[in-house]
Amino acid sequence: MTKWETAAPAVAETPDIKLFGKWSTDDVHINDISLQDYTNPLQVLVNAIINSGPREDSTRIGCTGTVRRQAVDVSPLRRVNQAIWLLCTGARGAAFRNIKTIAECLAEELINAAKGSSNSYAIKKKDDTAKQNKTQKTTNYSLRTRMQALTRHQICWCLDLGIPRLQNCEK
Repeated sequence: MTKWETAAPAVAETPDIKLFGKWSTDDVHINDISLQDYTNPLQVLVNAIINSGPREDSTRIGCTGTVRRQAVDVSPLRRVNQAIWLLCTGARGAAFRNIKTIAECLAEELINAAKGSSNSYAIKKKDDTAKQNKTQKTTNYSLRTRMQALTRHQICWCLDLGIPRLQNCEK
């Protein structure tokens, strides 16, 4: 018997090849970035602008001393401009007195806004203004319905507050 014939059964009985100290390949996890889903960075930017642009805003209506807020729709160009401003303001605020660079903060802000996450400054501000406009709409609607139900002599305008005072104003 030759030396090779006696060594062959011993080689056949060895288990799987050890990979990085592990016995099988089942425990090995490969994190290859090329295997992950690819999203175009420009598409992320477009989605962030779409998601963070407010649909409604409020404007001041009234003369000096009698000012109230009125909810109005936002034009498409202003919506895009305001979305970009909100994204930049959020990134700048996150980078202020922080170890992260402005580029990292801007990337994080864009990704969160593209996902629609509430971690984004722009999404938070958009939701806040939407909430305020909703309350303004209900306030203005209830004020309008009360005024329509009353006669002209029952409404006196209180100029210092800017809201109608309901009382009899017959003189």
